[in-house]
Amino acid sequence: MSLGLQRGVCFADKHLHHQALRRIEQADREEAMPLEDGLGMRQLAKALFAVVVARPAKAVTEGRMRSSGPRTPSLQTGRWTTVEAIAMVDIAHWTCPTCKVIVTTPFCARCGEEPIAPRTLTLRGLVEKVIHALTSIDARAARSARTLLRHPGELTLAWTSGVRKPYVAPFQLFLIANVLFFALQSATGENVFSSSLDSHLHHQDWSELAQSFLSQRLVATNMTVEQYEPLFNSAVVMNAKSLILLMTLPFALLLPLAFLREHRPFMTHVVFSLHLYTFLLLLFCAALLLAKLSALLGLGGLDAPMVDNVLSMAILMMCALYIYLAIGPVYGAMGARRTVKAIVLALAAAAIVLGYRFALFFITLFAS
Repeated sequence: MSLGLQRGVCFADKHLHHQALRRIEQADREEAMPLEDGLGMRQLAKALFAVVVARPAKAVTEGRMRSSGPRTPSLQTGRWTTVEAIAMVDIAHWTCPTCKVIVTTPFCARCGEEPIAPRTLTLRGLVEKVIHALTSIDARAARSARTLLRHPGELTLAWTSGVRKPYVAPFQLFLIANVLFFALQSATGENVFSSSLDSHLHHQDWSELAQSFLSQRLVATNMTVEQYEPLFNSAVVMNAKSLILLMTLPFALLLPLAFLREHRPFMTHVVFSLHLYTFLLLLFCAALLLAKLSALLGLGGLDAPMVDNVLSMAILMMCALYIYLAIGPVYGAMGARRTVKAIVLALAAAAIVLGYRFALFFITLFAS
C-alpha cells in the first residue's frame, strides 16, 4: 500500500486531508470548543492537520518517526484517533526523566531518552519492543556480514568514519561469529582451537614440550593421564570460547607497525583486527562443514593430514586476499607494498592462531 509521501500525504485517504482543513476553518469561526480530554477544537484541528498532513512526510525523511507511541494511522481506516493526535501534540514538550530538562524533540539530545507513552507499559507494547529489537539486530547483522564478505575494508571504514547505525558493532559482530563457530564445532565434532589433550601430546609441533609440562603437572596433582585427560578436554573447550578475543589484540598491535606513515588512530587498528578475525571465524565455519563432508565421504576430517593441510592453505590464501582488499580502502595501501604487506599480515594472523592454540594448552594445563 503506497503511503503517498511524494504528495506530502502520509496515507491514502485524501478525505481526511480535506476534513482537517475544514475543521481548521470551522475552528477559526468558533472559539475553542472544549473536548472531553481538555483539548480545544481549534488546537486539535491544527494538531490533526500538522500531524496527519505535513509532519509525517517531513519526519520520515529526517528519521524522526521513531517514538514509543503510535505514529502511523490505521491501515484499515487511514485515520488518526484523538488520543494519538493528542499524544503527538504533547510530545512537543516533555521533561527528560534522566536529564531533568524540557525537550521539544522526540528524543533527548543529551542522552537519547524518549517520552514514556501508556502503551509502552502494556504487554502489547513490550512485545512490540522485543520484536523490533530482534528484527533490527538481525537486519543489521545480515547487512554487516554481507558488507564484510563482499566488500572487505568498507565495514571498517564505515565504522571508523561514524557510519554506525546500519551495522552491528565490531565486537558484537565478532561475538556473533564466535557463537556460530563454536555451535558448528560442537555439531560437527571437529576441533580447531579446542584441541584435545591427545592432540597436544602427539599431533602438534609443540608435542614434546607439552609432554614434558604434562608430566610435571601430573606429579604435582598426583593424577594419571587417564584421570586428567577428561578434565583437560572439558576445560579447554570453555577456555577456547571465553579467551578467543585474545587473538585480536596482538594483530591490532602489529598494524601500527605495518602502517607507520598513515598515522591512523589505534581504534582503527582494533576495528580492523576484529573484522579480520570475524572473517576468519566465518572461514573456519566453512572449513568445519567441508571437513565434516570429507569425513562422510570417507576421506577423513581435520584429523587427516591431507584434509587439514588443504583447508589450512585455503584459509591462509583467503585471509591474504581479504587483507589485500581491505588495506586499500582503510589504509590507502597501493602497489607492490600492498601485496607484500598483505602476505606478511596473513602469515602473522596464521601464526597468532597457532599461538592461541599453544597458549590454550598452557592456560588449561595450569588452571585445571
